[in-house]
Amino acid sequence: MSKQRQRDRALREAERALREAERAQRVAAEQSARAQRLKKSARAVKRRDTWRGVRLWRHGPGFHRDKERWAALVTVVLVVLVSTYLLTGSVGAVVAVALICAIAAPALGAFVFDRRSR
Repeated sequence: MSKQRQRDRALREAERALREAERAQRVAAEQSARAQRLKKSARAVKRRDTWRGVRLWRHGPGFHRDKERWAALVTVVLVVLVSTYLLTGSVGAVVAVALICAIAAPALGAFVFDRRSR
């Protein structure tokens, strides 16, 4: 009977060791999957933050609020250029007006986007 108990005990210990090895393997697989997810999400966050920095550098935070005003300003400038061409028929006059608009752009921008007067 004691030899039977020893064999049963050895069998149970072998089964327990097998379960522990399987558990350790499963934990290692879960940890590697978790590490991969963290690495992937860190890459996504970095990519998002990089793109956000590029967007803010290009336009600034007020750009989205002032889209309609920018569109109105560009429309006015284009109307002035087209009307200059239609009235004079001269490309030189259109270039001159375009240069004047480019030089006066800060003043036009201050006039259109000035928030102190509103």
